[in-house]
Amino acid sequence: MYSLSRYLSQFTDFIEYFVANHIKRVEANSMFPVMEFLALFYRFTSKQPHTDGYKRCMDIWTDFIDYLIAHAQTALAAGGEAAWHTRIARYEEALVVLMNSVLDKVQFQFNSHELMELDDEPEEGKMSEWQSFLSGCLEVVAKISTLFSMQVFHRVWPLCIELSEKFISLKHAAQMTPQGPSLEGQNPSTLMHLFKDFATALQSVGRLSEHFSGEKFLANLADCQAMVQRLLQIALVTSQEKIFSFRLPDTDEGEVTEAMNLLVAELLGSLRAYSHWLAQYYIECLRQQQDQSTVVALISTVCDIIVPLFQPGVNEQIQLAAGHLLVSIVTTVRPQFFLALSAVQGLLASAVQGQLSVLPEKVFVVIYRALACGLLLPWQGVADAGQQWAARSDEVSKLVAGITTDFLRLPNQPGFAENGQLLLSAKPHIRRALATLRQLAESVENEASRPKSLLHQSLLTHIETSLSLFPLYISQPDISSEILSFFSAIFASLRVQIGADFTQRTVQTFMSMFSNAQLRTILTSSNKLGCEVVEKFLGILQLLVQERTSFKSFIPTIVSFCMEQVYPIIAERPEPDIKLVLFGVLKDLLLVHWRLFFPSSVIRRDDQVPETVQYQEHFVAIMQAFGQSFLQPDINVFRHNLQTMEEVNAKCKLYEKDLFRQMMLPQFLGVFLQVLIHKSHDLLADEISLAIYNMAAVDFALFFSQLLPQFVISAVELTDEQKQQLAGNFQQEKDLPSFSRNMKRFLGDLRYFHIVNRCLPAGSVKL
Repeated sequence: MYSLSRYLSQFTDFIEYFVANHIKRVEANSMFPVMEFLALFYRFTSKQPHTDGYKRCMDIWTDFIDYLIAHAQTALAAGGEAAWHTRIARYEEALVVLMNSVLDKVQFQFNSHELMELDDEPEEGKMSEWQSFLSGCLEVVAKISTLFSMQVFHRVWPLCIELSEKFISLKHAAQMTPQGPSLEGQNPSTLMHLFKDFATALQSVGRLSEHFSGEKFLANLADCQAMVQRLLQIALVTSQEKIFSFRLPDTDEGEVTEAMNLLVAELLGSLRAYSHWLAQYYIECLRQQQDQSTVVALISTVCDIIVPLFQPGVNEQIQLAAGHLLVSIVTTVRPQFFLALSAVQGLLASAVQGQLSVLPEKVFVVIYRALACGLLLPWQGVADAGQQWAARSDEVSKLVAGITTDFLRLPNQPGFAENGQLLLSAKPHIRRALATLRQLAESVENEASRPKSLLHQSLLTHIETSLSLFPLYISQPDISSEILSFFSAIFASLRVQIGADFTQRTVQTFMSMFSNAQLRTILTSSNKLGCEVVEKFLGILQLLVQERTSFKSFIPTIVSFCMEQVYPIIAERPEPDIKLVLFGVLKDLLLVHWRLFFPSSVIRRDDQVPETVQYQEHFVAIMQAFGQSFLQPDINVFRHNLQTMEEVNAKCKLYEKDLFRQMMLPQFLGVFLQVLIHKSHDLLADEISLAIYNMAAVDFALFFSQLLPQFVISAVELTDEQKQQLAGNFQQEKDLPSFSRNMKRFLGDLRYFHIVNRCLPAGSVKL
């Protein structure tokens, strides 16, 4: 059995290599039997004895279909629809057969013996075996739908209808008990398989949504409208009958209940996938001045489905799916009648009165975001004069007050700042309020000035309150992180409304809190949370640095803080994430504010004229920080900083500056050459060689006559004769291909000499 598994694995490797590297050539050759090859590969795929092998075959099919899509799109651009169909027509039958086979493979009703062996418990941050297998298979179906969308639709949608009828029929099979409707007399395996199969079918239907919008909207309007209406009917029955709350014959691990919750969430998710179609439908009705009753009925039904789910006792996964669907409706469709719907008015009233605080925090936040977007975002097809901004402003203020009543009272409690128990008990209120307000700010980031001004007016008191809380919670990263996240969203979305002066004063306040000792305490005692706090503050600084003029006078303060307060601490730490954030700030400092260090834009004609440099100490410190990072093992930091130096050189001629050439060039060249010699970052060898070339190209004469010989002389474990040979053999060719070739030969010779010298008896070579 081991030899068979090994054979299958290696033969799959061969097919993968063949498709990835040769399919373009052989498919264009009329002598190659490409259809016979696909038929054989289909048989090979179908007969895989294990799901791991089948999934690898799915990856190969995905690569092949990607190739077909790319070439079909080229044909479409060159010859139109006729060329597209000519290019893909001969593959239709084969790919439709494959699609049918794949859909059967992931259905428990056809393949339960294999699928039951897959673990459905996801590890942290990863998909479970079942999720990974399903994802790979449905990706193939989605790729096929790009070429043959209606063929896939006519296979997937009837399957979805069949399974939905079985699901809805459960309301008739349920027995009434004192605890409510019960399905405990049903077979648990049968129920779980039905739930999972229906969820899979719904996911497939959701993946088809892109083929009903855009240019294909009118052609497929009738099919999509019927499908969306049927999905809404299923969801409405599920919501009204509360099928998800029926008592189930569950296993010890709760697998049947989990499958039910996932199914209902997937049902809402499939509707969410068609929110862009709904938006286009609404726009078409407005554009053609058609009757809007159908689209009003559709969106009204969506709200009638969603709102009853925001009740205590409903599974959080279902509530989150409902909340995200509501957000999609208000952000993509943006209907003028949204706030007039009775379900929405009831939800808005509950939110204003604070009745939603019993819900889980994530659900609470997403509901308020949806309602705020409905109030803040401009309606589709309505002129600015008809947007009713004044009335909406009042509603926004009421909504924000409903979120934050307890939050605003906190600082006014007697002895709040000194009472540790009060500070601790206030944490849940602070977290929930700030998380929600952050979402509101993020929701208007890409909007025009009117929604931003409206929100800014409602948040003035909350901004001041948040700022006053920061000194009280600076040593508690869970809350200080939330405060910084809130301000980061505020500065990103509302910086024009807030103004540069207030922003600068706020950041200055934060800086005064982050003393060197405080930073060291946060980073050393709080681990990951502490790093997140510093990362978020650095992210705020980066927002300011990216502004070319607004905070120009504040930039030197930011440079000093980064290089004197932050860098000395994080340089000692192994975590790469926080280093990447800091070096991101430094990158923007150099690219956006280069004139801070080198104010003159005039090209010097006379080398005797000294180069003007400002804040030289800071510039040197930044360059030294980059240099130190090239001595460390983390390849991500190395890659980021190497790219930064190359970008700064391309834009600002970094390598040509006298300060760099005189003080830093030999050190950078030495570090890069050592990295290439020892292959410590071999994945970046080409990028490092290019950087060396760009540095040498500033003055090839200096490089060949001084810098390269100096490096060779300082090299260890080489004899004087070997050093002379290395320096003499490096051809002084100045074009990039020749220089790179000579560099590779130089490095190879140097490594060879090292190996030879280490193999000789001790003392036989004078080094």
